[in-house]
Amino acid sequence: MNGSGTVRPEVVWAALDCPSGIAAAEAAGLPQDSAILLGQMTASLAALPAAGDQCRVIAWPSRRDGRKLTAGSALLGPGGHVLAAAQAVWLTVPRPVPPPAIPDHPPGPAVPGSGAENSSSLVTT
Repeated sequence: MNGSGTVRPEVVWAALDCPSGIAAAEAAGLPQDSAILLGQMTASLAALPAAGDQCRVIAWPSRRDGRKLTAGSALLGPGGHVLAAAQAVWLTVPRPVPPPAIPDHPPGPAVPGSGAENSSSLVTT
């Protein structure tokens, strides 16, 4: 919130960001091994909501051109009027594949002089 009792512009931008990515990715039917990154977002803020206002964010896919997905989003105020709108370009990228897990190996023989030959399990009676 800023000094005038309204939400700060960067919070409105943040609210418009991810919903358009979700709309674009779901419409494109991306496989599990794909991710998306925001390439560009252009927004227009008509008014800032007051702190505590109940608002809604809506988003819709626009089109797909190869790896480029475009989508729009809007922030609606309590009366349903548009407070802000954005257009975003999302880029599909391959999701990194985690390296294979290293299997557990039993410990090898104790190396003389390493101190491991003197270790033992604690046994209580």
